[in-house]
Amino acid sequence: MGAPGEGLEIPRTTRPGWSDGEILWAIEPDELQVPWLVGYRIMGGR
Repeated sequence: MGAPGEGLEIPRTTRPGWSDGEILWAIEPDELQVPWLVGYRIMGGR
C-alpha cells in the first residue's frame, strides 16, 4: 500500500476491512447510520 511511511486518510467513522493493494474496502455509515460497503482507490498502489 504505497511506500513505507506513507499514510492513508479515511473518515473517522469508516471501518477498514480488506485491501488488495489497489483498493481499500471499508464499511462507512451514512447520515442515518446505515452501513455501506465502499471502496477507496489507493494511489501509488501496485
